[in-house]
Amino acid sequence: MKRLIALCYLFFGIVFLLTYPLTTSAQTIDEITQALQSGSSKTLGKYLQDHVTLNVNNTLSDYSRNQAEQILRDFFRKNPPKEFKILHQDEAADNTWHFIGQYLGDEASFKVLVKGAKQNGGLTVSQIDFTKE
Repeated sequence: MKRLIALCYLFFGIVFLLTYPLTTSAQTIDEITQALQSGSSKTLGKYLQDHVTLNVNNTLSDYSRNQAEQILRDFFRKNPPKEFKILHQDEAADNTWHFIGQYLGDEASFKVLVKGAKQNGGLTVSQIDFTKE
C-alpha cells in the first residue's frame, strides 16, 4: 500500500513538472498582452532582453532594454491603446516563440509582431514590430 501511494505521488509530481512550464509560458504571454492592452512600457520592459530590436514608425534599430522601454513609452503616449488582440501565436522547437496581434490606437491601428525566446525558465522578448495598417 505504501508503495502504491509513493508511486501516485511520483506520478503526480512528474505530471506537475511537465505541465508547469506551459502554464508559465501562457501566463507570461498573457502579461505581455495585458501590457500592450494597457500601454504599459514598464510592465513590457520586465520581459525585454538586454538588447531588443524595435521597429516603430518604420524605424528599425537595436536598443538596450532601457532605451527600448523609453521608445515604447513614447509610442504608447502618442498612440494610446483602445484594444489589443492576438491574431496568431506559435512556439518553435528551438525555444523561440512569436505572436502577431492587432493594436488599435485612438487614431491608427497597427499590426504587431512580438518575437522572443525561452530563457532561464521564462520567456523574454527580443523583437517588437509595430506596422501601421
